[in-house]
Amino acid sequence: MNNNNLIERAVLTRYATFCGTLMGLFWLAKFTLVPLGIIIPPLMLLFLGLSLFVPFVAYVMARSYRNRYCAGVIGFGQAWIFLFLTFLYASLLTAMGYFIYFRFIDGGFILNSLEEMVEEFLSSLPQLQREQMGAQMRELINAQRSLTPITIALQQMSQNLMLGAIMALLIAPFVKRNVPKQ
Repeated sequence: MNNNNLIERAVLTRYATFCGTLMGLFWLAKFTLVPLGIIIPPLMLLFLGLSLFVPFVAYVMARSYRNRYCAGVIGFGQAWIFLFLTFLYASLLTAMGYFIYFRFIDGGFILNSLEEMVEEFLSSLPQLQREQMGAQMRELINAQRSLTPITIALQQMSQNLMLGAIMALLIAPFVKRNVPKQ
């Protein structure tokens, strides 16, 4: 392996780490809208809107990497690796934030609020549906209550990483460029 390949890999890793940190901070800021959205419901819509914005942010980051460090030329594989690493670093940072939130801040707020919403919804149903759905929904909530903060953080990290790998596959073709732009 020659020096240029090592330098290219170091630059890719460094810039992916930087972009992943920015993406992770974006995800954490977005996550703060979840508990706030329970109190102020329009904020939950903002959370969903910002979630749909994530692929566009990733595209802009990958395009920036291509134009700054690859002289405007990047293959599909290199674009995918950059995007995957970006999502990896973002997932790691976000998992730490989730752990801190669920270990020290939440105190059961999200699950208690969800349970209240479920009970309110169930009370509007006919008796037979209320019994059938109520048992299933309570079972789901109890299963969530049994999760530890580290389990929640690791589940979210693996989910974010899997979705990130898929998004990277979908975004990389748009970033790929075989000839420099004139």
